[in-house]
Amino acid sequence: MGDSKDFSDETEKDFNSRMRSIVNNGITCITMALGFETGLFKLMISMETPKTCQEIAEAGKFKERYVREWLGSMVTAHIVSFDPVEEKYWIPKHRHSITQSRGMAMCTPTLSTAFFDVADCFQEDGPPGVPYEKYDRFDALMTQVHGPMFQNEFITDFFPSMPDIQAKLESGLNVLDIGCGAGTSTIEMAKRFPKSHVHGLDFSVTGIKEAQAKADAAGLTNATFICQDVTALPADWTDKFGYAFAHMVIHDLTDPHKVLKGILRALTPGGALSVVDPKSHSTLKGNLSEDVKHSHVLYSLSLLNCVPTSLCKGEGAALGAAMGREKGQALIENAGFNISSISDALGAQHYLCIKPL
Repeated sequence: MGDSKDFSDETEKDFNSRMRSIVNNGITCITMALGFETGLFKLMISMETPKTCQEIAEAGKFKERYVREWLGSMVTAHIVSFDPVEEKYWIPKHRHSITQSRGMAMCTPTLSTAFFDVADCFQEDGPPGVPYEKYDRFDALMTQVHGPMFQNEFITDFFPSMPDIQAKLESGLNVLDIGCGAGTSTIEMAKRFPKSHVHGLDFSVTGIKEAQAKADAAGLTNATFICQDVTALPADWTDKFGYAFAHMVIHDLTDPHKVLKGILRALTPGGALSVVDPKSHSTLKGNLSEDVKHSHVLYSLSLLNCVPTSLCKGEGAALGAAMGREKGQALIENAGFNISSISDALGAQHYLCIKPL
C-alpha cells in the first residue's frame, strides 16, 4: 500500500535484507552529503575529463587522503565512475542530476545534530521538546530543500494558478510571508511583484539577517524582514495585508490556532492566505494509501524536527508533518477562514484561504 509493497509474505531473511539496505543507504547518504557540503560533486561535474584522486584534491584544495576515501564510497555506490587501469574518476553526464538530491541528502546530517536531544524527549522524565537553536544550519537546509522550487515553479506555476490574486499582486499589495527563514520565498515574490511590498517574518535571528543581506545585495526596496514571534503579531497590523503566505509552517507551530487567528486579523477583509503543508492524511491508515507518497520519510522528518520543536516550551499542538488534510482543513476553518480550494502545489498541498468580508 502507498509507496511500499505488501509485506504479508515476507520472510525473516527478506526482512533482514531490507534492514541492511535501509541502514547501508542511510550511511551512504551521509557520505553523499559530504560531497555537497565540500563542493566535491560540483567540482567533479565541472571537470571535462576523468581525473586522478590527486588531481581532484589539488583542484579543490582538499587533502588527498579524505578525497580518496570519499571517492571509494561514491564509486562503490555507483555514483562516481572509476577507471581501474588509469585510476581516474568522473561523474557521467546522466548522473549530473545528483545535484537535485542535495536538499534531501543534507537532511540527515542537519537533523542529526539534535538526535540525542530527541532521544531524551522519549523518556517520561525527559525534556518536553527540543529548541530550534539545537538544529545547527537548519535555515541553510530549508534554503537547499525549497530554494530551487521558489526560484522556479513558485513563480511560473503557483501564482498563475491564482489569477485573481496574481493580478492584485501585480497592482500592488502588502504581503506577509510567515516563517520566511532565509528569505528565498520573500525575495522571489518581491522580484516578481515590484509594486507589492513583501514582509518576511521569522523568529530565526540568523535567518532574518541572511535574508536582509540577500535583499540588499539584490537591490530590493520592496522586501522587509522582521525577526518576530508569529504568535504575537503587532497590534497595528490589523487589516494591513492583502495576501499572506505560510509554507511548511502551520504544522510546526506550538499554537497554530492562535497564529491563524493573528493572520486573519492582519489580513484585509477578503484578503487571502496560502497555507502550503505536506500532502498527507491525518491518520496512519490514511497515509498507507496510494495517494500519499514517501509517508515513511514524512513521519521520520516530523519525529526528528517538527514534533520536538512544537513541544519545546512544554505544551504544544505537535501536529507534525503528517497533520493531514482533515486536521488542516478543520484547523483553518475553526480559525475563521473560508477555504476557497485545496489543491496540489509546490510538491505539497495548498489550502487557499479567504478572510470573510
